Amino acid sequence: MRYKLRLDNNDQEEQIFTKIQELKKSFGEVYLDLSTDYLGKESGTKLAILLKILKDPAMTQLDLQGTVFGSTDILITILDTLKHSKATRLNLSWNSLGKKSSTKLTNIFGALNTSRISHLNLSGNHFGQKSGTELATMLAALKDFRVTHLNLGADELWKKSATDLATMLAALNNSRVTHLNLSGNCSSI
Repeated sequence: MRYKLRLDNNDQEEQIFTKIQELKKSFGEVYLDLSTDYLGKESGTKLAILLKILKDPAMTQLDLQGTVFGSTDILITILDTLKHSKATRLNLSWNSLGKKSSTKLTNIFGALNTSRISHLNLSGNHFGQKSGTELATMLAALKDFRVTHLNLGADELWKKSATDLATMLAALNNSRVTHLNLSGNCSSI
């Protein structure tokens, strides 16, 4: 059984870790929900607390849906911490990652390289704004990951040509991805 932990802005470090210990005793694992938080505006202290939490073995899932990151560096630091965690599920949906440069996306996904993430949700990130080659480069980075379930739903891929889509999907060859969700990528005509 798992429990979804939502951090309040008023929580102090001691309260957070007490909460986690209580949840671990009762549920065994904890799903950390930071969706729609404004991590880019948090103090360094709050981010340091978050990074400690992510290293806790009870944290198995991290939800960063719709999180406003002040900079790519904050996101990379958080993702890099997952290398030391038991988290297997990561939700990065609705973070406008498609607006990031290819270099920044490569750095973001590179931070996940040695993590245990097997389920990666990238839906709603406007990847349809990228060229087929850029998408292929981004997805090729996943070939060395443990990702088996990839969600690219509602990413405006309907804007891509058949050639771009073929280029993008070919990049997943030799990856561990066995489940690919492309729902919500149809034209709204």
